[in-house]
Amino acid sequence: VCSVNLRFASKWLGDGLIFSGGSKWSMRRRLLTPSFHFDILRSYMTIINETTSVFLENFTKLDGNAVEIFPRSLAMSLDTALRSLLSYQTNCQLGEDEYAKIMHRLTILV
Repeated sequence: VCSVNLRFASKWLGDGLIFSGGSKWSMRRRLLTPSFHFDILRSYMTIINETTSVFLENFTKLDGNAVEIFPRSLAMSLDTALRSLLSYQTNCQLGEDEYAKIMHRLTILV
């Protein structure tokens, strides 16, 4: 199952940092490293903390019931990325988000 998921992900994401190796990986890693310096990420901490708080609050409403975590994690990631990268305020963690539903369906199909 894991290898099927990796094949799907590599076809979907391409031969980037995650799926490359050797000198190609090293070169791409050097290009990305400055973007993830703590001083750069510090400016996004408020957004990350807010989206994480919403994520955790949603779990307190479950009363200990089992839940599929992937769609919720995807919604939190989408919420964080949209707010951080595009300054787009979304409520995808609070309700049904079309993009998150489509991504979840794609993973089920594979």
